[in-house]
Amino acid sequence: MDIQTTLLCDVLVIGSGMSGCCAAIQAGRLGCNTILLEKDEVLGGNSGPNLGVEIRGAHWYNPYGAETGIVHELEEKQAALLAETPVKGMLYNISRRREAIIHEALQDAGVRILKRHYARIPEMDGDRIDAVIAEDIAAFKTVRIKVKSSVIDASGDGHIAALSGADFDYGAESRDEFNERSAPEKRHN
Repeated sequence: MDIQTTLLCDVLVIGSGMSGCCAAIQAGRLGCNTILLEKDEVLGGNSGPNLGVEIRGAHWYNPYGAETGIVHELEEKQAALLAETPVKGMLYNISRRREAIIHEALQDAGVRILKRHYARIPEMDGDRIDAVIAEDIAAFKTVRIKVKSSVIDASGDGHIAALSGADFDYGAESRDEFNERSAPEKRHN
């Protein structure tokens, strides 16, 4: 494998959906040298400007509920800057302003953002991810990202986590597993 570049970080976050962005922002704020990989050309995952699926949390279903923490910070700034797509009756937001808000929050936290980078395979040291090999899709280069501490796979498909041997679950768990009243009676995949 021809590695053109090697980068080093404390925390590597794969995927820039809301969970990945929040994890990267918090890691950066805690002083970790953090890299965020995103395979697309825009940040935000499904809630980014390409798909525009709105962030729907506690407040969506309960008027007295509210998102807190970093999601709340981002939503407040989004509201203040009118970073929304005004389409009556639609639950989508394809505003590039919202992506700019996320980008700014990541930069303010000191996160290095690598857009158009696809995390391909983990390099293991025992049961720990030592590095992740990524493809720079725009420059047609292979990058090795050495990781000192943690890899957070927030990619949605969990590809790197699964290849590394991490435990994972899929499907719908039964009502009894976590005492969720709206879960199905029996587990299904």
